[in-house]
Amino acid sequence: MNKPIQKKICPHCKRQINAQLKFCPFCGGEIPDEFEKREPVCPRCGIKLEQKIFKNEEYGLWLDRGEFQRATRESYLYKDEGLDGEYLKSPSSDPVVYIPCVRCGKLMIRKNFARISGIIINECSRHGVWLDAGEL
Repeated sequence: MNKPIQKKICPHCKRQINAQLKFCPFCGGEIPDEFEKREPVCPRCGIKLEQKIFKNEEYGLWLDRGEFQRATRESYLYKDEGLDGEYLKSPSSDPVVYIPCVRCGKLMIRKNFARISGIIINECSRHGVWLDAGEL
């Protein structure tokens, strides 16, 4: 049996729309995500996140979708010719754990960054990416 479609009111045109939509199909207005009002907390330990700039990576890092796309833009990534030999990353021995999104609290997907990097990132398709220490 199918679940009934949840609806909400577009804040721009006041028409009833599917609650899953990011943009209103009638007026084109962006629908604010009610979860974005949630206080961001670390998905690993639950402590409130603070905005800081670190010179080393001893902590996890949350990047909103646009920030992650800018940080991983191909024009910023290049092969380091100064590396000797071939770099091989061994498989992680950590158990597979799915963690919640900092913004909405829903479980994020785990994916191999750039499909071949060996770095498993946690991504919320709507809000952004969580990078554990050393993954940036």
